[in-house]
Amino acid sequence: MKQQLPLELLNMSMLPNIAGAIDGSHIKIRAPRESAVDCFSRYQQHDVVVQAVVNGRKLFIDVTAGFPGSLHDARVLRNSSIYQKAENGDILATGPMYLIGADEIQPYLVGDSAYPLSPWLQKPYPEGTRDPAGDEWDEDDFNDDDDNGPNNNDDVLREGDDIRELLKNNL
Repeated sequence: MKQQLPLELLNMSMLPNIAGAIDGSHIKIRAPRESAVDCFSRYQQHDVVVQAVVNGRKLFIDVTAGFPGSLHDARVLRNSSIYQKAENGDILATGPMYLIGADEIQPYLVGDSAYPLSPWLQKPYPEGTRDPAGDEWDEDDFNDDDDNGPNNNDDVLREGDDIRELLKNNL
């Protein structure tokens, strides 16, 4: 059965058809008796990972929790139900399409550079990538939308900070 995520366009960006933003956060825990090594993260502490997806109104539309802190955000994503649903086309692909010229843009999530690029998950333009032809725009133009209108309060690709704050305040 196909499901549809609640679609709320993020008013913080001129990027079309965004369904939400995804990020992970490390929640500090006491070292477990078993599998303490697995829970030891790059932050030099024992923690578990909570991955969350929020929509344009900053409401949680998906949460996955309990993965050991040593796991990378991309692995947590691949082990989450939202990944399986998106890969199978059960969510996001069923939403309304946005037409730009002849190209249909399906709803998608935005995440930071830790996440894999896919048709349903976009991430920032890679740092250090330059167009040898010297075209007019580069990754700064792609990643930074500070001049994209009066409703833009933040760079949409930095929504992870907001997600972390929501997690801290609500867990």
